[in-house]
Amino acid sequence: MEGVKNQKMERARVGEASSQRTLTVEESLSLPVDELLSLLGSSLSGLSSEEAETRLTVYGYNELAKRKKRAAVVEFLLYFRSPLGVILLIAGLISGFLGEIPNVVIIFP
Repeated sequence: MEGVKNQKMERARVGEASSQRTLTVEESLSLPVDELLSLLGSSLSGLSSEEAETRLTVYGYNELAKRKKRAAVVEFLLYFRSPLGVILLIAGLISGFLGEIPNVVIIFP
């Protein structure tokens, strides 16, 4: 099962932008070096400066995408999409109304 998981998770895009082919890790490890480098569009000495610039413009920098942070109010309201969140809110309000302070502290941390 782990082999299938690794196969799905570790796929590599190879080739030129016009003729891309997807290889699994097992396939790429079984290929001769010359053929693999050919598929990757590289050589033993690495990418040429022109190819590196081209790939940079096509694919961009190797960075994680930045996500916008949500406002605290939006995060709080999204909490109530779940029925459990609504039930906890009601239970906390009832406990507070009845004066059960320890329960309120447990429900509303």
